[in-house]
Order: sequence, then C-alpha cells, then structure tokens
Amino acid sequence: MSSSTSNAGEEKAESPTVRHGIFPDTAWSAILDGRGEGAGKTVDALRRLALDYWRPLYLYLRKRGENHEDAADSVQAFFEFVYSSDFLSHVDREGGKFRSYLLKSLERHRSRRQQHERAQKRGGRAVHVVLEGTDELEAVAGLTEVATPELAYDRQWAFDIVRRATEQLKEDYDRRNRGQWFVVLRSALPGGGKLPPAADLGRELGATEGAVRKAVFDLRTAFAAMLRTEIRSTVRTNEEAEEELRYLVSIIADH
Repeated sequence: MSSSTSNAGEEKAESPTVRHGIFPDTAWSAILDGRGEGAGKTVDALRRLALDYWRPLYLYLRKRGENHEDAADSVQAFFEFVYSSDFLSHVDREGGKFRSYLLKSLERHRSRRQQHERAQKRGGRAVHVVLEGTDELEAVAGLTEVATPELAYDRQWAFDIVRRATEQLKEDYDRRNRGQWFVVLRSALPGGGKLPPAADLGRELGATEGAVRKAVFDLRTAFAAMLRTEIRSTVRTNEEAEEELRYLVSIIADH
C-alpha cells in the first residue's frame, strides 16, 4: 500500500547510478572472438579481473589438501605467471566462462611446475603481485563445509561478486550523499539480514513508507544490474551471463 504523492519537503528517492562493468566492453568475449589479441588494455583488464579470483583459487587448493602456506604460495606463483606471461594465448575459442578457464589454467600451471623450478622462479621473478588477506582466509578455509574443491571455488566466487557489488553500490550512495539510506536499507541485499518493516525504516530515515519501498526497489535493481554487468564481463554471451547469474543465486541461497 503506497502513495502516489509525497510530502513537499521530503527528499525524492533517486535510482543509483549503475557502474558500467569492470571494462568498457566485454573483455572476455573480445579475447574469445580474437578482437582483443594484441590489445594491451584488454589483456591488462583480464589480468586485473583474474586477481579478483585469488580467494576462490586459494580455497580450491585448500580443499585439494594443501596447507595454508602452500596454497597461498601456489596462488601467488600462479598470478606472477599470469602477469609475466601470455597466459591467454591458448584460450579455447569455442567459448567457455572466464571462471572455468582460470581454474583450468591454475591446474595446468601446477602440473607443469616442479618444486625446484618453483623455488628458482620465485627467487628471480620479474613481476610481484601482492595478495592481501591470505592469513584472514586461513580460518575461512577451515570452516568451509562444502564437499568438493570445485564447489568451494564456485561458492567463494559467488560471495566475492556479491561483496564487490555491495561495495560499489555503497560508494555510489556515498557519492550522492545518500550514505545513510544505504546503511539503513543494507538488509535488503544478500547477507544483510532480515529487512525491518517499511514503517520502522521510514521513521529512521524521516520518509514515508512509499518512499522507503521505492528506495528498496531501486537498491535491489541497481544491485542486480551490477551483478549482471560484472558477470557479463566474464562470459561470451548474454545467455551465459544469465546462466551464471542463476548459478550464483543458487549458491548464495544454499549457504
């Protein structure tokens, strides 16, 4: 039950500005279609995107039986390989998701590496990649109850996308001086807990119930758009993007 009118002095709830993806175009699609070969910006963008996956890769290795130090070291070495070599040169042009390609690349890298080669490479590496928060994830890995390394990887991938979309949305609200609205309505998003009644939220924000419901709708709409935009940058087609989004939602819902 919402009103079509608002108080004259009430601030109008505006829709957040949606960030247009990590890249201006779909970088993974450009690589798969051959348009991105030789384009430094596209490759650099994909390398930056790869870094967003270090937590899923770390948890995958932990579930494969590696201890904290070895898993963190393996991921560190892999990303130094990603940044130091043309790891995109053998992309499967038939399609595929960046999420799947990166996991296969990690496995190939691990299978090629021998212990003495690893120590030699780590001693004379040309590129250093800083992975922050590895110690923080040690406890997380111990609490992970998923059955397989692959599911641990996928679940952390889903959580990280949700976390990044939430952070981006908060930054957008802060830029528009609507940070309080985001804080109060945060529970409308995944992981935010139970959303209080609109009347309670309205009293806290000094707004009508109708304005609160509109703001919740705008928040969720912008959040969903951010998820789609980020996912679209890692697949080839819109159909694959929708498939990935459904999979993400199913993983989050099962947690």
